[in-house]
Amino acid sequence: MSDLERLLYRLGIPESKAKLLFEAGILSADALVFLKPQEISRLLKIDVKDAIRILEEARRASSLLLMNFPEFVTSSRRQYFSTGCKALDKILGGGVPLGALLEIVGEAGSGRTQLAHQLCVTVQLPKERGGLQMKALYVDSEGAFRPERLISIAKRFDLIPRQVLRNVLHVRVLSFAQQYSAIVRSREFLRYGLGLIVLDSLTSLLRSEYASDLAKRRWALSRLLHALRLMAKEGPAIVLINDVLSDPYTGELRPVGGSILEQMTDVCLFLHKMEGVFRIAELTHAPDLPRGKAHFKISAEGIIGYEGDKRSV
Repeated sequence: MSDLERLLYRLGIPESKAKLLFEAGILSADALVFLKPQEISRLLKIDVKDAIRILEEARRASSLLLMNFPEFVTSSRRQYFSTGCKALDKILGGGVPLGALLEIVGEAGSGRTQLAHQLCVTVQLPKERGGLQMKALYVDSEGAFRPERLISIAKRFDLIPRQVLRNVLHVRVLSFAQQYSAIVRSREFLRYGLGLIVLDSLTSLLRSEYASDLAKRRWALSRLLHALRLMAKEGPAIVLINDVLSDPYTGELRPVGGSILEQMTDVCLFLHKMEGVFRIAELTHAPDLPRGKAHFKISAEGIIGYEGDKRSV
């Protein structure tokens, strides 16, 4: 039973109504405190007086946690799984962090989707090989998902391709509403060992649907990121593939989404296309890590480290 279902049960309201909140993107009791009684009443189809009772109970039950410094340090230690490339793992402080939002940004052809496919495989590796033995969900808004890519990468890591494919859930979304619903509904798969959620891409649907309405686009992005943040609290790693645009004043490439995205994500990995066969991954944002760079190469076997003519894992 979820915390929302328990809250409704305590108040004598059918806990089955929690499903209506999940469908609206309200995934926890904490998220209720941002709503007005009238909004809760409308969502649950209940009297405003009952909605006020729910809101008051949610405020009392809010999971604010007071910790001393040793308790905070212990609770904030992250768990990681390997990217399958030692150079990337190094600059990321150990790999892809669980319970966090990792943004992978770059131009088309920089290796973003290739890396996302590889992560869907490495999250399945045994723990002694840097994996979690868990499943992945790929929310695909670009039509970029390629099962055959998973097969070639799985062979590199000595995994059974058919088993790898079974452990990757794929959903093709064609609108922002579908994308948002996919994130909300993915919560039900956590019980089956979901360790990774990939959005490829994060902002393309928003940019096409709200091209002329910047305020609405920012609101929709904030709502999506809030839902993703709540999902991350449940444990999985969230990987956001993002596009770039050229700054009109400096000409520099920067991530789509601006300050909203920077404030809501935990780690940003910027991939750069270079001349020749290699790419550069630059860690541009991580509160507890220094900025760093790693060279890598896109091969038939996936993402591998690359230094000059030397290949590394």
